[in-house]
Amino acid sequence: MVNPLFASVNLEVDIPWDYTQIEIDGKLIERSKFQMKINLENPRHKYYLVINALDIATTYHAVQQGYATEANPFLPEKPSLGRLVVHKVVWSEVARYGGLFYEDDENFLMFANFLVTLAVINNTKIILDND
Repeated sequence: MVNPLFASVNLEVDIPWDYTQIEIDGKLIERSKFQMKINLENPRHKYYLVINALDIATTYHAVQQGYATEANPFLPEKPSLGRLVVHKVVWSEVARYGGLFYEDDENFLMFANFLVTLAVINNTKIILDND
């Protein structure tokens, strides 16, 4: 049999199907459809919203009082409250589309929550040391 130009030799199905890989690929395709939603019934999702709100509040307070400057390179040293909120919303949407709230694998969400928690603890320490 002669394969047409640009055709794959795999058109000749002589390789057995790997159903486990097909199932994994199917889940990845579903994940890539960007349908991840924040589920307020999920404690980790709820924590994500609360800790990010606390991050905005503590960052804004520390910066406005002159205790600290914003370390995020995407924001000015002294961002407005509106800019902090917009930044969090935009990055949360990017993370959501990237699968941050994917129910079958919450490792990335746990890591994100951990990092933001560290930022809130740091902000709170700065505020308490200076108030």
